[in-house]
Amino acid sequence: QLYAKELREEGIEAASEPQILQEKESFLSMCDSELKLAKKYQPTAADLLMSHWQGDAMAELSRHSRPFNQTGVPKWMLKKVGQKATALPTNFAAHSRVEQIFAARNRAIETGKRLDFAFAEALAFGCLMLPFKAGDEAEGKRGTHEELVKRPMEKNAFIAPMVDHPTVSVRLSGQDCERGTFNQRHAAIIDQNTAARYVPLSHISDLQASFDVCNSSLSEEAVLGYEYGYSLENENALVIWEAQFGDFANNAQSMIDNFIASGEDKWLCQSGLVLLLPHGYEGQGPEHSSARLERFLQLVDDDEDRDLSSNSDVKTMLQMFSRLDSDKDGTLSLQEVKSLGMKEMESIVEWQSLKEIRPGTSTTATGGGGAIGSSSLGSGMDDSRVLKSDYIKMMMRWLARNEEAKHNMSVCNVTTPANYFHVLRRQIHRPYAKPLVLMSPKYLLHHAAAVSDIKEFETGTSFDRVISDRSPMNNLRDSFLALDPVPPSQTRKVLVCSGKIAYALHHTRKAKRGRDIVIVRLEQLAPFPAAEMTSVLGRYPNAQIVWVQEEPKNMGGWSYVHPRLSNILRTLIERGERRRGGETLDVVRYVGRAASATTACGSFTIHNKENRMV
Repeated sequence: QLYAKELREEGIEAASEPQILQEKESFLSMCDSELKLAKKYQPTAADLLMSHWQGDAMAELSRHSRPFNQTGVPKWMLKKVGQKATALPTNFAAHSRVEQIFAARNRAIETGKRLDFAFAEALAFGCLMLPFKAGDEAEGKRGTHEELVKRPMEKNAFIAPMVDHPTVSVRLSGQDCERGTFNQRHAAIIDQNTAARYVPLSHISDLQASFDVCNSSLSEEAVLGYEYGYSLENENALVIWEAQFGDFANNAQSMIDNFIASGEDKWLCQSGLVLLLPHGYEGQGPEHSSARLERFLQLVDDDEDRDLSSNSDVKTMLQMFSRLDSDKDGTLSLQEVKSLGMKEMESIVEWQSLKEIRPGTSTTATGGGGAIGSSSLGSGMDDSRVLKSDYIKMMMRWLARNEEAKHNMSVCNVTTPANYFHVLRRQIHRPYAKPLVLMSPKYLLHHAAAVSDIKEFETGTSFDRVISDRSPMNNLRDSFLALDPVPPSQTRKVLVCSGKIAYALHHTRKAKRGRDIVIVRLEQLAPFPAAEMTSVLGRYPNAQIVWVQEEPKNMGGWSYVHPRLSNILRTLIERGERRRGGETLDVVRYVGRAASATTACGSFTIHNKENRMV
């Protein structure tokens, strides 16, 4: 009544008494109708999803609007994006330091050497924004059909085939994110004479999707809430929020706890939002060092008591194979799978990799675990046949690939530009959406050794959850091999770590010629990559396992990884793949700062002293 009176006093014609009564009755009628419908409502998962592609993401075997594609891309695309991302308009007066950075990046893309973190990020953004037609690239580094037959069990033989995908919009907001807090990104360039703004990544191609980069205020909760909502509603965008320093996310903790970490569990709302939280101990004090890694690890629904020794999955796969093998000849064809109503099997990329072998080519099982063969029963693609051993490996890889779909989000701390490139693209090129919390680098942005070659970005490469000294994706591999390391069985100590401390450990090892020490980098902490870590640690049966971190003992990754690494050691001992050795071999040792109430000290001198002790 008061509102109606105010409208009439303002002379609004629609505020007459009959019209107000009509609007009131209409509204009450609508409420009554909705109440009746609500009492009859039976919720379904699809009704709770915020946008249509998320329903697809929950169907594990169906074809998705977000295709599982390779995160590596063809070299021609990398060079095109790299050249455009480092080009400035004619007569544009960029800052002299920016010109130097762009010139260095242009040299890197031309030579294919020494690509840094910021440039890797620009390449990831640019390649996502361009449309991709597989065409002749469909085979990519997987090789021809004949090559696949010759080397069937290599990792690349099971990598997803390259498929067409549309352009993907990229949205980046945050605190000083246009320039980059650490003078690294320079996504928007300012003319020093006219103050004109130029965004290189918006000028790659006329066919590209949009690139939006904008500095946000220090209202972390409000901005992060907006970006989370944006990620729910935009099915075709990589949405990123960056804190100026990682601990600034403290002011958005309610948004992280109530929505980002738990939204899927509560409402089935899947989000692919990325949080870039600069993290690392460089002596900048308690408010500019830690992104509170331990808090995010605690939010991940990953059980530390997973039974790694169980072979129940293999038994299940064997039972399934026996059921599918209708003619009991020890091989399996797609026709046999379809005959039992499992048509969705055809869309599994691992199966596609197998069935694409040219029919009529016979191979036999090898001592390396089997080979992929084709029988002479027919000439169609559906007649390609798979041996039992290959089927088991294919399905176990499929299970491993989809394991992370069960968990609520990922927490990573990548140490190479190539891995940063792949983990960003992985947010789009997998058939489900999960938030990614990234302990993004600070010191490594300008560290001379923290670079990758272009070959580590190309088709056939992928995100490595664990990087060991001998890993092909290890950018310090050559430096390690130059030490003439002892054989794995003679390795004395394995240092497991995450983040930039891996470089400090390597440089110290190199200076001391530590030939019997191995460094293993945990690039993805959660969900914990138990299978990969078990495989790596299993190579060193006589070595002591040490977890090394920069953070205090009651912070960082220690409380999360300790029970999981201990579980791996128990499993290896039970399998007979690791000898018992009391506290030396059976227990994971901790090396790092002592427990503390504050994340870091405020004295640079004390900081350096603590670093030397570690």
